[in-house]
Amino acid sequence: MTATFRLACFALLLSPVAFLGCAQRSTHPAAMNAVELLDILEDDLKKHDPTSYVENQIGKFKITHVVRDTQRPISVTFDLYAVLPDKKLEDFKASQTDYEQRIRDSVIAIIQFAETEQLLDPSLASLKEEVTSSINRVTKKRLVKDVVFSEFAVEST
Repeated sequence: MTATFRLACFALLLSPVAFLGCAQRSTHPAAMNAVELLDILEDDLKKHDPTSYVENQIGKFKITHVVRDTQRPISVTFDLYAVLPDKKLEDFKASQTDYEQRIRDSVIAIIQFAETEQLLDPSLASLKEEVTSSINRVTKKRLVKDVVFSEFAVEST
């Protein structure tokens, strides 16, 4: 047998190990099970149906934000509401009670460290996305689909 033939046979024998691996499969922390994925898809389908979503108040906020260029403080005030499927409201209320201070702290941090342009954006799209993700991360559940800022005001102090 030639060296090339032996090398080819050896490679052929090791190929299943290379493709299948030797260790146990570990689940990535961000991995979701099938039920979670189906819930997300179902919620996305209903996203345009306002009757299946409810708003739940998170709280009233008055936060000082320092403008980076000028180092001048501005005051940001608003009421914050979580938008979630109506069937998940009770679960969220329980989580909100358990994590109330952590939710408040995360919202305050987001506003304090936001770019001034984000605070002046009429749609507040990037802030909404950050706050939604933060609430879901704090509560360790994907219940909140969106947030609503009410009475949002930015004023010089």
